[in-house]
Amino acid sequence: MRRLVIILAIVGLVASACGPLTPDSPTLTPTRALSGPTIEPSATVINFFPTEIPPNAPSGPGQNIPEAARIPADSALPPLNVTPNAEQLQRGTQPVQLTLSGGRIVVADLYVNEPLQLEQGPLRQRLPGLLLIGANPLVWDALPGQLRDFGYSVLVVDLGQAATAEDFSLAMRAFSEDENVNPGAMAALGVSDGADLAFIGCALEALCDAAVLIGPQSQATLLNVLPDYGRRPLIVFASEDDTNAFEATLALQAAAQGPFSLQAIPGDASGLALISAEPTLPEIIRQWLGQFLVV
Repeated sequence: MRRLVIILAIVGLVASACGPLTPDSPTLTPTRALSGPTIEPSATVINFFPTEIPPNAPSGPGQNIPEAARIPADSALPPLNVTPNAEQLQRGTQPVQLTLSGGRIVVADLYVNEPLQLEQGPLRQRLPGLLLIGANPLVWDALPGQLRDFGYSVLVVDLGQAATAEDFSLAMRAFSEDENVNPGAMAALGVSDGADLAFIGCALEALCDAAVLIGPQSQATLLNVLPDYGRRPLIVFASEDDTNAFEATLALQAAAQGPFSLQAIPGDASGLALISAEPTLPEIIRQWLGQFLVV
């Protein structure tokens, strides 16, 4: 018995001397993966410049103009020519697309003069620009063509009932980028609600040098933006018996800061009917604008 006790004591002393058994060393596992580019080649090489349209690219609404890369930052895209129909060819107008706020696209009619034929070749003329708004391009009758023949480049666009001053500015800036327009000599002509929008737009758009209003509607709105319009020249056509338009015109005349011309037309015609009621209206516009826009 004594011998057994001695053996157990010796085993205890050996165990305490050796200490606790240590586990195996842990295996090292990476916690991060390589995220940089590898040296493997790309699956497909795209052989075209960034400013070009990729081959087989899906077509959709919008303007794809390769020359847009040469336009300064924050500039408007120039009007995009589209194929004219038979009626537009007969009227001698070039249909174009304009991009407005929110990416909305509208079609407008562009009237331009033919290039000058010189010995060295044709020379395109940059003429004063007239932006016509307030009615569909089809209902302006002969006025746009007459204004073109007077020596202007004319853009006729219907901006729509919900048009804003931003839409007006985008249309005028795009028009100013056209190769047929002198951006330093531009005016707007509006009829009815389009007359109000033309005046509001001109008040906020520095490109607009003069405004022609035919039958304006909102006296309060016109007077509110008059300080921003400043001393730029203004001509207004209104029927004497169209109380709303005539009173708005008289209020503008009383508060105008720059050259102002009131053209009172007998009768009660309104809107585009004023053009038919006053056959000399195109000539009046020509003579008046000739004082302020260099033709």
